[in-house]
Amino acid sequence: HGSAPVAPQYDETEGLIMYYSSGTTGKPKGAIGSHRNIIHNIFAQAAASALALLALAACGQSAAS
Repeated sequence: HGSAPVAPQYDETEGLIMYYSSGTTGKPKGAIGSHRNIIHNIFAQAAASALALLALAACGQSAAS
């Protein structure tokens, strides 16, 4: 049994994903999302989801309804 796995090292400003637009209002183009940007988006979505659940609970509704 080997040693414990090691988390990969990366630069948080390094590109992680490429977004493309269809060029609806102009020429198609792409933008690069960094590791930091993706993590920020994940946390922002989680916070928005938590706020939505709190708002539903305050209105006496459940997320399932």
